[in-house]
Amino acid sequence: MSETLQRPIQCNIFDSEGSGQAIGERYAAADANYLTVLPRQYRYRLDEFVIEDEWQPVIDDPKREAVYAQWADAKKASKECRQFVLLRPIGEDEPTRIYTGRLPEGVSASMAPWLHRQRWADNEQVIRTLVKGANLNQNYGYSYDLVPHRTRKREWEEAQARVEATQKKQEQHQEALHNLRQQRQQLQRTDDERRANIEQEIVQRRLQLRQRQRQAKPTKQVEKRLLRLRSDLAQLTTRFERRLRRLSQQIVERRTQLHGLQQELHRRIASRDAIDTETLCRERRLEKDQTMLNWQVLLANCHDWASRHFFAPAWHKLSLERATQLIYRKSGRVTHHPDRIEVVFDAYRYSEHQRGMEESCRRFNGANLHWRDGRLLRFSIQPPP
Repeated sequence: MSETLQRPIQCNIFDSEGSGQAIGERYAAADANYLTVLPRQYRYRLDEFVIEDEWQPVIDDPKREAVYAQWADAKKASKECRQFVLLRPIGEDEPTRIYTGRLPEGVSASMAPWLHRQRWADNEQVIRTLVKGANLNQNYGYSYDLVPHRTRKREWEEAQARVEATQKKQEQHQEALHNLRQQRQQLQRTDDERRANIEQEIVQRRLQLRQRQRQAKPTKQVEKRLLRLRSDLAQLTTRFERRLRRLSQQIVERRTQLHGLQQELHRRIASRDAIDTETLCRERRLEKDQTMLNWQVLLANCHDWASRHFFAPAWHKLSLERATQLIYRKSGRVTHHPDRIEVVFDAYRYSEHQRGMEESCRRFNGANLHWRDGRLLRFSIQPPP
């Protein structure tokens, strides 16, 4: 919109849907200003904020006062990029509304509520109604450019991410399988060393037992040691076989999982390669539509301002389309005088329309507006037949 207007936008104003911190971070990154209000269901006490200035009476609302504030919690304040303006009735302590955003330099707290009241009320619904049915993709016969298919590219990137995730899992399982095989080899080597040591000692004890028997020496201690060695050998065999079974079972499970991952990887690679990223697609040039849409929004903004300032109360909520039919294209005549321009509308068929235009003319004339050459503008309507 700033490109269309060819001048910077001082401040965007919208409803509470944009009051989150994420919006504030986006505007801070763009060094732009905006103003919104926290939803009414969020109630904050005054002691949750640190007042930055003195309370000031609100512009065009002397019954209320406002002040800039920030979070009292140092942790929350350090992460916050938004400003806050507290609003409360004069004579009360707790705030009734809290405005937030990034306000332009020089805007006082007393201006924030007044600025926010200048917005389109329920502006999302107004814009949604304004552009209803304006589907730019349904324009035919426009020129176009051949560009890469962004949807297919995004689908390929998502498929590639799934392939990489499967490859990473596969690498993890391969590494785990390699570690299990090394553990099994290490277990086998350790068991062989311990078994060899015990068997060698058993041989030595048998020789010692025979020597003692020939020499008629006591053999009880040697026999006990020999029994203990045979028991240790049996326990070593049992423990080795138990650990070997456990490692072998883990290796089989890893192999099964790895085989499943390999099949899944082949499927995902085939799915990724089946995405057509080479064929270009047509991208219509819709600059004209976007420009006209921007002007339509600006026209609706002017209509909203005019209806609130000059129209009869019953016509404040007229849509742009209805106001064009009822008011802006109303037949009449224009008379030019040296000091003024008189516009006289034809009478309406219906009395409620006649009364609405009479009240609107009275409001318009009360503003004492002038044409660009300085002549006074005067609106009136013929009396009904």
